[in-house]
Amino acid sequence: MSSTSLAPFNTSRARLLVQTLKGQGIEHFCIAPGSRSTPLALAMGENPGIKTHVHFDERGLGFYALGLAKASHAPVALLVTTGTAVANLLPAIMEAHLSRVPLLILTADRPPELRDCGSNQTADHVKIFTSFARWEIDLAFSDPLASDEYIISSLSYAVNCSKSGPVHINCQIREPFIHLGELDEKDYSSCVYEPKLSCPPLSSFKLWGEILSEKKQGVILLGSDALQEKDLDSFLSFAEKLKWPIFSDIISGGRRLGDHPYHIEHFELVFKAFPDLQVDCILQIGDRFVSKLLQQWIQKQTDAPYLLVTDHGFRQDPLHKVSRKMECTTDFFCRLIQEFIIPSSMEPASALQGISSQVKEAVHEHFAESNDLTEPALFSFLSRISPSIPLYLSSSMPVRDADLLFYPKEGSSSIFCSRGASGIDGNIATATGIAVGLQRPLVAVLGDLATLHDLSSFALVHKSKVPMILIIINNQGGGIFSFLPVAQKKKLFEEFIATSHEYSFGLIAQTFGLPYRQVDSFEGWKEAFDEAAQSQSSFVIECCTQRDLNVTHHQALYEKVKCSFTTPLEVLQ
Repeated sequence: MSSTSLAPFNTSRARLLVQTLKGQGIEHFCIAPGSRSTPLALAMGENPGIKTHVHFDERGLGFYALGLAKASHAPVALLVTTGTAVANLLPAIMEAHLSRVPLLILTADRPPELRDCGSNQTADHVKIFTSFARWEIDLAFSDPLASDEYIISSLSYAVNCSKSGPVHINCQIREPFIHLGELDEKDYSSCVYEPKLSCPPLSSFKLWGEILSEKKQGVILLGSDALQEKDLDSFLSFAEKLKWPIFSDIISGGRRLGDHPYHIEHFELVFKAFPDLQVDCILQIGDRFVSKLLQQWIQKQTDAPYLLVTDHGFRQDPLHKVSRKMECTTDFFCRLIQEFIIPSSMEPASALQGISSQVKEAVHEHFAESNDLTEPALFSFLSRISPSIPLYLSSSMPVRDADLLFYPKEGSSSIFCSRGASGIDGNIATATGIAVGLQRPLVAVLGDLATLHDLSSFALVHKSKVPMILIIINNQGGGIFSFLPVAQKKKLFEEFIATSHEYSFGLIAQTFGLPYRQVDSFEGWKEAFDEAAQSQSSFVIECCTQRDLNVTHHQALYEKVKCSFTTPLEVLQ
């Protein structure tokens, strides 16, 4: 095929690709501009039935697409050009793989004759994401002998595979890339993959019902992504029948339960006060936990059956203690298991309820006694604001403090965090993608190092039509490291571990046209938050705290809770 006829062929094939993906239900297409990806970028820009998002930084765009997919629970397409642009996607793809977020990665590549011959900006993309991709294909995009049917079939399969994690489509594209003339429009149809349904046999539910019914001091643990809003009714009905206390991870969706009587708030502080607390059965719904202390407590439950329910078939057992695992959705499990639960005549979770109530009172008193702007106090305050605002938390201290203290009385809205790989990169981009995907204002709480890792994504915040409040906790370094034994190496700690710095973020906010307030007092923080909440645009609040005192503030809270108990654990149980 001549170069003059290849240009319209590339254009036609690019339109075929975009139209097929649209027909497969993909709504959002994220684009980092480049040369070899031109046919696909133009086809996306010309298609009126899709939503396009453009960003100059491939790394930030990858996390932005991740956020869109997290919010929409649907695959998002992501296009980059050849070379290092592809490699910049790796962190977001690792997170998507471990969090099972649906992403469809489209990378532009050289055709075979330009590979391994010194051609400019050429790198080996083939199987570059093998360890993290659900499926991958080196697509003969510019080959006229590769039929349209082959392209459509491959794309349909790719979208189906992407529903449980990243898929990589590497497109071999020959020049020329641009056709300026008119082309006949075609209609395309593609294969529809029916959703896979996990339906364990009733005999399994009967066996699980017998195990749960015979145990009298069990506990329900809600891990990440356990409880969507649609699951609430069936879960609460099940919980009322089982009458077990519930511990909810910060990104489990369980904080929606609010002050439900079985919902044990501040469970990590309960363990701090009573580390030897024992149960006779553990039922976990969902995946991993933020709390290391919770995992240490699980490890000590040596004789308790450990039952796990997840909506996927991947192994989720880092402690290697799970005795039975069932694959189905939370709603399906809670509806079917109820038939086989024999209600207990015992008083439901009375001891733990009493402990939880005392802990909650001690926490309230602790923060009422001081007006200092501390990192734990921020999350105590956030618990009292409108729970209808979605919340995004960066890794390290923000998500840990929220796990410890964020318990809105009326229940929370959606809470997000990138806990697959638990990286501190790409958090601003991910939060922005989530806000745009939800089409709702969002509060994002970020550490200073997480912010420094993602400065280019302030451009995404500026472009977004959905307002966000970025709360940056700036303690001039990595606060989480101060809780580790290495902090005692004071001479080396600041430079080599804590990543100490003297940066602030006012000029960055100004550069990207974002309203900004820096605060160092609790009154100033509340005024800034009220101003941001009333603003019609995105807003940056920088909270200046003292890293060297953060450990002390946490220890004071732990001590306050411990001192509030005078009754031995044996009596309480």
